[in-house]
Amino acid sequence: MKNDRTFCSTPIEDDFKLLDLMVSDANKVDEIYQPGPYWMNKTKSAVRELKKFGLSEFRGSVNSAGTSFTDNSIVDRRGSYNFGRASGLSYITRSILAKIYRDVYPFNQLFDTQVSLTIDYYNSMIKYQSDFLKKNDRVKSLLKKYIMPEDTSKGGCLSSGDFDGKQISHHYLELLNSLDHVLQNINVESKRSFFEIGGGFGTNTHLLIENAPSIKKVIYLDIAPNLYIGTQYLKSFFGRSVIDYRQSKNMDTITFSNNDELEIFCIMPSQIELIDADIDLFHNAHSFVEMPKTVVQNYAKNIERILSKTNGSISLISYDNFDLNTTFPPDELISFFSCSFEKTVLQTSPIQNSNCYYYLSS
Repeated sequence: MKNDRTFCSTPIEDDFKLLDLMVSDANKVDEIYQPGPYWMNKTKSAVRELKKFGLSEFRGSVNSAGTSFTDNSIVDRRGSYNFGRASGLSYITRSILAKIYRDVYPFNQLFDTQVSLTIDYYNSMIKYQSDFLKKNDRVKSLLKKYIMPEDTSKGGCLSSGDFDGKQISHHYLELLNSLDHVLQNINVESKRSFFEIGGGFGTNTHLLIENAPSIKKVIYLDIAPNLYIGTQYLKSFFGRSVIDYRQSKNMDTITFSNNDELEIFCIMPSQIELIDADIDLFHNAHSFVEMPKTVVQNYAKNIERILSKTNGSISLISYDNFDLNTTFPPDELISFFSCSFEKTVLQTSPIQNSNCYYYLSS
């Protein structure tokens, strides 16, 4: 199950014109393709963070642009103070307070001192986690069975460790743990095309391409600016194989070339209606339950339209400990699709005391 693709890795590049294009166009589409209540303020704040810090350290401790969908280690809460909702304070007020706490003397110095201390504690925790993972039988099995790509800590990742001389992100280990269950229950060797909605920052797509050589055609859909982060991250590994929104926005249809070359389309939500392709494997992890049900229903309708009638499979994953004030129960996910699913509950990762729900169709 190993890919013979020649490894390539370059720095993650900022492309603020692409970011601005995505954000501008995202405000022009039908409401069903815009961020729901769970994501609305987060996307606004993420754009500000990206403009301030760029992408070089988006998985670090200061840049909070990837809060909720990346593995950034936010020991400095000032950047995330204007995320979500705070009782009695408007979004503008919270944004002003966040700037004061981060940039205005003497408030910034007070917080900087505390953040420095917290980072020391955090680094100690990561060391202990890495030591535990190195000795864990499940982790040893996964690293023996699958390819772990190079540069998995690119983007300033702090949560990583040295495994036999190779620096590996803990987040990638968690996703590999999850991907293993999918690959054991779905015949991925028969799959050529893959479609993911809400793909974090591209890590699951990255892992799948490296470990499933039959998959050459990929569509990765997300809201802005999340899609921007994922696009630029994937470009740093797959270069010109990534077709970004700037290239696809004027296409009449989103369709794959008739060849065996790798293609990764990074598209906005409204572009799902333009997809003209047979999809062999569709995947969503965690984000469906964070969307309004009408949005998921619309996505499901389009997924079933393009899912291969002879070789199509669906993989849905959701976390437990969900908050019914912001999400809906994951067992309701399968009601949006006409196919049958098998449900499994497994531990999220060796270092997390939580479970994931898996719903897989054959």
